Parts: sequence; C-alpha cells; structure tokens
Amino acid sequence: MTLSLRAIIKKKKPIFRRVHSGIMPQLGKSWRKPRGVHNKTRLGLRGKIRTPALGYGSPATARGLDKTGLRPFLVANINDLASATKNHGAVLSSTLGMRKKIALVKACLEKGIIILNLNHPETFLKETQEALAKKKDEKKKIATKKEAEKKETLPSKKEATPPKETPQPNNQEKNAP
Repeated sequence: MTLSLRAIIKKKKPIFRRVHSGIMPQLGKSWRKPRGVHNKTRLGLRGKIRTPALGYGSPATARGLDKTGLRPFLVANINDLASATKNHGAVLSSTLGMRKKIALVKACLEKGIIILNLNHPETFLKETQEALAKKKDEKKKIATKKEAEKKETLPSKKEATPPKETPQPNNQEKNAP
C-alpha cells in the first residue's frame, strides 16, 4: 500500500531544475535554491518553475524503504545479522574480503534474509567456490613445481659437505720446555 502510494506521489513530482539552466548551460541542471531579491521563482509566482516543498515527500511509512519494501541495513560481520528480521534487507559492506563475504551469504541464506546488493546469492556461492578451488589447485601445482626445482638444483647434505677431519692433539708441543 505505502509503496504504491509512494510511486503515485513520485510520478506527480516534477523534475526540479536550476533557474536559467536552460538558458545558460554553464550553470548545470542540478537544483540550487534561488536567492535573488527579485527572483520570480523564489517568490513562487505562477508560470515559473516549481521549487521543492514538503508536499512532494514520500509517505512516512514508506520513507527509508527500498523498492522491494525492505528496510536496508549494513552488514560487515556475522554479528550484525543477529538483529535482522524479515522486514530487513542486508546490504553487504563493500570492504569485505571474499572469504567473509561467502560466510555472510551462507548465513543470510540459512536465516532467509534477502541480500539487496547481490542479485543471485546461490550462483555467487557456486562461482566463488569453484574459483577458490581452482586457485588452490594452481597453488599446489606451483608448490610441487618449486619443490622439484629445489631438489634438482641443491645436492643432498651428505654429498655437499665433506667429512670433517678432527685435529689430533700434538703431545710434543705441550711437553716442550
């Protein structure tokens, strides 16, 4: 109800453009409040462009909701999901690493929480886990290759070091007067 009402109100809302932005292109189209003493738009005269007012706002019940009707909340770790309800939609933090992101997506799927900034969580999980497995295999291949190269280049310790000769004590030097 409130979302449909918000859509109706927003459809009637005009696009607020800056005064004289059509005449002087260097001004730009983004809204700026007119402050001139004789400005007709500021005075609210008929036939001039409309200015933003309270009447164009969304209904209080629909304020802060996204287009699906869920209230977004930021998730940076698993503890943040504890306070989530079915009326909330999770927004994963942009600074998350892949490992933590995977853990959060799994937790959201278990609890039935919708993730607003991830279109298909199931496919995301499948693709990332395949990519991680592939990466692990590549690392193992590289590690085994390095070990093989080390064995070829370095001889074993027995071959590399000759046997140590222990010096024999010279009794003649000690007994010398």
